[in-house]
Amino acid sequence: TAITSLIGLFILSIFVADITIMWVGMYFVAAILGFLVFNYPMGKIFLGDGGAYLIGFVIAVVSIYLVHAHRGLISPYAVLLINAFPVTEVGFSLYRRKFIHKTQGMSPDNMHLHQLIYHRCTTIDSKNRNALVMPLMLFFILPPFIMAIIFYKSTLICIMLMVIYIIYYILSYVRLARFKTFPFLKIML
Repeated sequence: TAITSLIGLFILSIFVADITIMWVGMYFVAAILGFLVFNYPMGKIFLGDGGAYLIGFVIAVVSIYLVHAHRGLISPYAVLLINAFPVTEVGFSLYRRKFIHKTQGMSPDNMHLHQLIYHRCTTIDSKNRNALVMPLMLFFILPPFIMAIIFYKSTLICIMLMVIYIIYYILSYVRLARFKTFPFLKIML
């Protein structure tokens, strides 16, 4: 997800000729790819919360900087659309915990979308179930990424696409949470 977000920000920085963001984006993509060499598909090292927070922080800062430095050239909603999955996941998780489950919004749980996909869309006898989740998550990561790159100048289109994505996310989540899977997502390995 981070690689996709950074590549999207990199592409937008090419459109507006921002060399600084291009370099920052590619440095972080290279660093994350270096991590993946050792970690995918069989996890050998652990990034941890600190590493995940650092990557998220860099993506947030680069996103804000890119929109602020190039006002009028890039819609802020295009950057939001590039980061649609993590933003929607966090927002929906907070809402679900606080209002549906009546627990603290920041308390941990195992009801994230990627965990539902792990439990509902991969078979127990798969060799490495964890490695199968990421390709399935691309159904949630790539569509808003592609649309943001295409419509990066249009705020109205990006807002409409973000609303459509949130509806898609919620419908998919509800279907998976009710122990149903999408036929095209079921993997039998």
